[in-house]
Amino acid sequence: MRTQVSEAGSRGAGVATGLVALGASGLDIEVVDPAKTWWAALRRGVDLSAQQARQVTQSAFHTFDYVLAMGHDNLNALTALRPAGATAALSLFLDFAPDAGIDEVPDPYNGGTDGFEQVLDLVEQGAAGLLNAITERHV
Repeated sequence: MRTQVSEAGSRGAGVATGLVALGASGLDIEVVDPAKTWWAALRRGVDLSAQQARQVTQSAFHTFDYVLAMGHDNLNALTALRPAGATAALSLFLDFAPDAGIDEVPDPYNGGTDGFEQVLDLVEQGAAGLLNAITERHV
């Protein structure tokens, strides 16, 4: 997403890039082999070495404007966790990529080496759509 904002130039200038990866369960933040993801991203010029995931808490729904789930199981868990009066919009990440043809980001480990490339393609589509939605709504 930071790459998308940077590439947007003046259109992305008013978009804060306070992004964080949050897992809905402990399993979501346990990465079996992060090197596969990092290498796939590096081949695209994206450095993930400073990224850290942490488990989502109820405060995220008051801290962030958007809480996005990668799949329906995550969305259900986040919906159950969402406190009354929460201000963050809650949806699937790929709701911002309607041309992707799917609504969940698949587990890259199920797709071999190509699985990581597919996930990065989807993340780039979702990030572009999210940036468009943010700039249309907030900037």
